[in-house]
Amino acid sequence: MSLALKRWVKYVAVLLVVFVLCWQNSYDSTTVTNTTVGIVQKLSHMLGKDLEYTEKLYYLIRKSGHGLVFLILAFAGHLAIAETATSMRATILTSAIMGIMISILTELLQSYIFDRRTSLVDAGINIAGTVLGILLGLLYEWLRKLIASRKAETV
Repeated sequence: MSLALKRWVKYVAVLLVVFVLCWQNSYDSTTVTNTTVGIVQKLSHMLGKDLEYTEKLYYLIRKSGHGLVFLILAFAGHLAIAETATSMRATILTSAIMGIMISILTELLQSYIFDRRTSLVDAGINIAGTVLGILLGLLYEWLRKLIASRKAETV
């Protein structure tokens, strides 16, 4: 399997996870967040600092999840697009357009799910995660090329 195909398969897999998370009802979504809060509390306890459960902690983790999911999605998408695009500019533009469209689409789809609603804040966080994912993809590609050129110089 070619590198481009492997990257596209990974991107589609992450995209499917995003849509599964998007289609969760309110109860299931809250359960995922509460589980994540519990994990964060256990990790903080292991590091010697106990975090108490508060609405602020819950909200922070819930919104961070939006950004993280879209960061991962945009990173995977950027790497897949970079393998097939004709230029860096085309890669960045395509990655950004896809990420923003998926961010908005997932928020709009939630309006069709019982007890879920569309949120401009969540769409903004999704888009911010998308931008960070693209930047991370650019950094990864730059480092990969730098390492490859250094290896070529030493041979």
